[in-house]
Amino acid sequence: MRRRRFSPMLPDSLPGAGALAVALGFTATAGCDPAPDARSPADARTDAARADTDAPPPPDARLLDARRPADAAAGGGTNDARGTGGEDAGRGDAGRADAGGGAPSDGATAEIIAGDLTGVHGLAPSPDGTVVYFSQVTGERGALFSLPAEGGAPTLVSAGLSLPTDLVVSPDGGTIYVVDVGDDTPGLRGGTIRALPATGGVPRTIEHTRGLDPRGLDLAVSADGAQHLYFSGRGPRGEAATIFRLSLPDGPAEPLVTSPALTAPDAVSVDPGGAVYLVDALGSTTAPAGVFRATGEAAVRLPLGLAADTPVALARRPGHVFVAGAGAARAPLLLSVDPATDRERLLTVAWPASTGAPGHAPCGLRAALAAPVLVLCLAGPDGTNTLLRITGAPDGLR
Repeated sequence: MRRRRFSPMLPDSLPGAGALAVALGFTATAGCDPAPDARSPADARTDAARADTDAPPPPDARLLDARRPADAAAGGGTNDARGTGGEDAGRGDAGRADAGGGAPSDGATAEIIAGDLTGVHGLAPSPDGTVVYFSQVTGERGALFSLPAEGGAPTLVSAGLSLPTDLVVSPDGGTIYVVDVGDDTPGLRGGTIRALPATGGVPRTIEHTRGLDPRGLDLAVSADGAQHLYFSGRGPRGEAATIFRLSLPDGPAEPLVTSPALTAPDAVSVDPGGAVYLVDALGSTTAPAGVFRATGEAAVRLPLGLAADTPVALARRPGHVFVAGAGAARAPLLLSVDPATDRERLLTVAWPASTGAPGHAPCGLRAALAAPVLVLCLAGPDGTNTLLRITGAPDGLR
């Protein structure tokens, strides 16, 4: 999550990052030391599969209360102005909040759910926003946990996953869909999407995702009530980067957007109006890495005010696509994009003091389906992860 380019949620310095990087097909970039336990793809897949039979791993975390006295006393901070440098040179203090603690009247508040986690690769709230699920890779094993959005002890949902990354929760809150890049099949491109009860149980592989190399994931409900998974990947013969749509519960998966201009699409967010937004983790053949709006074979990069070499995460609520990233000063920021115009708005967020400083990069962002709540994962400069709940912004979060 601290790569020098947009990262597909790969914390190179965290335990297990080497095995996950091998499974995803990435190598360390300049300035990022590969994990010492990185091994051959065959070894990584063999060992990761043992997670199904080994004892469930405990969460590697020291969970904190959602409202920590230390952060409240410190007053936190607000969004960093995207002043000079990066893509947004010249915008100055646009959208910057006044100094001081607390949430401005037109801004949002970020509260810590859990801190000092490691190996978090994805998170998603329940539809009502009261429970947060997160995937974690420690060593070369993966698991899925849940915890109350108000803070508290985590609960193991499943240890039957190999290398879980992105995830979403069904509209009724009963099913979790998770990308498992370690659930591969010999002769096919790695990884699948798996489904399991939110209360725990044995993950079920959605067979029509085999060979499609799934990465980013989203869920949308059409006007007739049908549920669809949208995910980034590639065809079974290594075709151009593709966004697929799969009708639940079992498919099949159909190509929705195929663009040779994209290199490694990662996070995916589908607006109810049909617009597909995605993060291209390595940039395209015609533009630097960033957030793209895609239709058919056209992928257009949005001129958002984000530093060009920091991770980005996406989420959406009706009428809004939210983008978490970092500004020129490398402090976290949150944008709202209007799907009708692709215009951005910088949201004022009162960050806890421990997460609003430069060096904190997003490692996941997701919106609750039926509540005005965002959940965000931030990777700190020390390699640890913090999970936060964001409420109160006017753009779909009241």
